[in-house]
Amino acid sequence: MVVAKVRESVRSDVGRGIIRLGKKLMKSLKLEVGDAIIITGKKDACALVWSELPDDENIIKMDGILRHNAGTSLDEEVELKKVELKEAKKMLLAPTQEISFSADFVDYVKEKILNMPLLVENSLLINVLGTQLQLIVTKMEPSPGRITWDTDLKIADKPMKVAEKTKGIRYENIGGLEKEIEAIREMVEIPMKNPEVFRKLGISPPKGVLLHGPPGTGKTLLAKAVANETDAHFIALNGPEIMSKYYGQSEENLRNVFKEAKENAPSIIFIDEIDAIASSREEAHGEVEKRVVSQLLTMMDGLEARGNVMVIAATNRPDSLDPALRRPGRFDRELQIGMPTRIARKEILQIHTRNMPITIKKEEINSDLISKLKELTRDGKREMDLSKVIKVLESDDNVNKKIEDLYKQVDKNLLTDLLRQSLVAYLADESIGFSGADLEVLAKEAAMRALRRVMPQIKQAEGNISKKILDGIIITIDDFFEALKFVEPSAMRDIAVEIPKVSWDDVGGLEDVKAKIKESIEWPMKYPEHFKVAGITPPQGIMLYGPPGTGKTLIAKAIANEAKLNFIVVKGPELLSKWVGESEKGIRKIFGRARHVAPAMIFFDEIDALVPTRGRSNNDVSDKLTAQLLTEMDGITKIHDIIIMGSTNRLDLLDPALLRPGRFDIALYVGLPDKNARKQILKVHSKDMTLSSTVKFEEIAEKTENYSGADLRGVCVEAGLEGIRRAIKEKRDLKEVTMKDFLEAIKKIKPSVDSAIVEGKDVNVR
Repeated sequence: MVVAKVRESVRSDVGRGIIRLGKKLMKSLKLEVGDAIIITGKKDACALVWSELPDDENIIKMDGILRHNAGTSLDEEVELKKVELKEAKKMLLAPTQEISFSADFVDYVKEKILNMPLLVENSLLINVLGTQLQLIVTKMEPSPGRITWDTDLKIADKPMKVAEKTKGIRYENIGGLEKEIEAIREMVEIPMKNPEVFRKLGISPPKGVLLHGPPGTGKTLLAKAVANETDAHFIALNGPEIMSKYYGQSEENLRNVFKEAKENAPSIIFIDEIDAIASSREEAHGEVEKRVVSQLLTMMDGLEARGNVMVIAATNRPDSLDPALRRPGRFDRELQIGMPTRIARKEILQIHTRNMPITIKKEEINSDLISKLKELTRDGKREMDLSKVIKVLESDDNVNKKIEDLYKQVDKNLLTDLLRQSLVAYLADESIGFSGADLEVLAKEAAMRALRRVMPQIKQAEGNISKKILDGIIITIDDFFEALKFVEPSAMRDIAVEIPKVSWDDVGGLEDVKAKIKESIEWPMKYPEHFKVAGITPPQGIMLYGPPGTGKTLIAKAIANEAKLNFIVVKGPELLSKWVGESEKGIRKIFGRARHVAPAMIFFDEIDALVPTRGRSNNDVSDKLTAQLLTEMDGITKIHDIIIMGSTNRLDLLDPALLRPGRFDIALYVGLPDKNARKQILKVHSKDMTLSSTVKFEEIAEKTENYSGADLRGVCVEAGLEGIRRAIKEKRDLKEVTMKDFLEAIKKIKPSVDSAIVEGKDVNVR
């Protein structure tokens, strides 16, 4: 008998009926890649062996549906036995829900499970129009067997009743939360499966776990996955459902929930939005709320310390909970579920798109996807030969030629797989600020756009969707690009957050300022290991100061875009309120939101209007705002994915405490552009103009001394208008903008910055 310990599957294997083994197991079972094995836990499952694991441990990696079929869960041991598979002659599948299907739907299912090894009573999941349809093998000859095109496959008309599961959610359905999954397994699975460990240690297992974090980050999903993986009785409870208008009924509802949990132990009670029923009693307005909190405290204190009933609660407002709930013995552990990082977003998107019929058309491929494809081929962790792909990508040819060569020289299936991964990587980069739920909506919106194209055929089919219609549903790259424009991150809906579409190419001149900002912001994000070795922390805040119109706001937008930071703009006067405490609350809200949508940049435009030097005026609000901003900036010193940037024309008006190291570490003077910078700025603002050969930027730059960047933009706009006026006056089409148009524009657009400010620029330098 050969035994192996169960581990979570490789994400790309999910739903394919394959497992992976270590080298020792492969050798002891005399297995080759593609052989079949029987996996025995409480039940039997059948799977194909894929490529061996690089380690020699006695482990088997298998997905949730195989674990369900074998009646096992993670870290349990299963028996393994090699089996010779024969072609299945007959098979009867039964759905677990009412479905309506056409005759050729059977062929669609057969195509999806072709060559998959199965046993009687095994379950399988089929993706139909974006939803998972569970089918159960009720009859099979022989069993186990392999599905072929010759198999006589039938699907029963009536659904089969099965024990209700929480939508089959397993750990592999959750992306980007590996550390959180590991932590919650420690807290929940070990006490339920191995309570003797805690008895040996002489300690009580935890009774409750509080999950907190922004909405849509996977708190509820995590609780459901834990319940599924432990095979525990799962009671889902939305906070407001407990409340009743009748006296004492709310408390009784709560008692009944705990009673049901004890009777069906091991159980997990999951209270979603717990802040709705267990807010601080000191702030509660009604007696009912206070009694419900007291009842919950009593019930949690009454749980036996055996670990067979666990309470998991979720909230995005942990500070509003009654403090008594958060002490040891009640919610012993707290787990923060944050917004997903770029890598986590990639994992989440892979999960939500793995069953999608994505077709990548040659004409849809752009330079962004080619760049991502290049990154993928550089990671050096691939089993397949990518030499042909790398050769094409490293060539000096243009993007269109590279695309043509890829399609000519690279295997179609390999290229499709790589392009699909490149698309997911691109979407992960472009979806900064998206929660896990937002990414699911993004994938669904792309699918819905594909579905709308075949909706007329579906309506004509009157519910009996044929294989032809299903095969005709394909999701394209453009569907995802359009969905990206349509889906707005939920964390950004109540505050102005964006990623600006401004690049360094749009900022003319200011080379020294740009270089310093790149060092301070881009480098720490691109090369964090260098900063770690150097033993220094990057600057937390940068203050830009100088005359109006010199490009301070443009620089902030450019760095936010180049570093892929969410950009939160704060206009000083917008935060001021006549109500006591509201202005400070606004500051707290902005910093709180920045933490939720990190990596982020908070840009305080005209910051001198918001936080002037304290004590200079009788304005108590400004003093409080300054103090609040200082406190918030000190509170994020160790969070390296939030950058603070401010801009002002009057550095001398700012409170000195803001400009010390640790807050605004760097103050950069953004002055008027010199001749070369003016020339660059003019080229930037005229790049979309059709210019005459007579236009000489050198001469225009000489004639625009003391002009700011904004003034030069005005010159370009006015020159364009001069050309339009000329064309209308002469009643002919405008062919180009001439040098004469620019010279006329210079006469009309004068420098907006006072010469006194220019001459006294050093007044504000620290």
